[in-house]
Order: sequence, then C-alpha cells, then structure tokens
Amino acid sequence: MNVEKQYSFVKLERLCSKMHVARLYQSGFVINKYPLRIHVLRVDCEDDIQFPVQIVINASKRGLRKAVHRNLMKRRLRELYRYNKSPLYSALNEKNEKLHLSLVYYGSSIIDFWTLEKAFLKVWKRLLLEWPNIINQQKEK
Repeated sequence: MNVEKQYSFVKLERLCSKMHVARLYQSGFVINKYPLRIHVLRVDCEDDIQFPVQIVINASKRGLRKAVHRNLMKRRLRELYRYNKSPLYSALNEKNEKLHLSLVYYGSSIIDFWTLEKAFLKVWKRLLLEWPNIINQQKEK
C-alpha cells in the first residue's frame, strides 16, 4: 500500500447501506470509552467490498445540538480514522476478514483535537486488541 492510498478515505470505504447500518447497530459488538463508541460487526467476505473495513461516522444530536458542531466533530474523527486505519487494515488482510464499523461521538460538548485523539487512540487500541475475539464470537452465532 503506497503512502498516498494509505492515508486516503474514499467513498467506497463509507458504509452507506441502511440495511448494513441497521444490522451493525442491532447485532454489533460495542466498545465504549467516553466520548466515543465503536460498533463492530464481522461481514462475510463479499466480492463487491474492496476494502477490509467500511465505516460510518456519527455525532450525537442529543449532545451537540448545532449541526456545525456535529460536522466539526465528524471531520475530526474522520481525520483520526484516516491516519490510524493502516494497522487494522493489515491485520484484517492477513486473515482475509471484513468488518463494518460505526464510530460515534456522543459527548456533550466540543473538545479539541488533541483530547479527542487521546480518547480515539484508547478506543482504537482496544479494538485492535479485541477484534479477533469479536470475530470468533460473531462466527459462532
């Protein structure tokens, strides 16, 4: 993976299907660390999915009433994901697994980028450590 593509975030990486998003929220595994929540769902390898992870990024309307603030937090989360996705991609490519992720900011106020990065890295590290267990649990179901 070259450097330019490693840090890109193309439209095919976004999870747009309402059916897939509904399934993710209903039966996905949740990793929670205030102010972030990650929902994880293993997907059977489908030929039309080119990327090992498809993601949807949200910010709670309950916590952030103004759309400008929600969009700001979503932009920050998108950047954090974009720069930290490569370890997960390489691990999933080795095992030939595919995931759907939902990254949700549910905090009640705007936080600066560096504070958000600390919280993101804690949740992301936990995801990187636990994803094999999550996949095994979901295969058993």
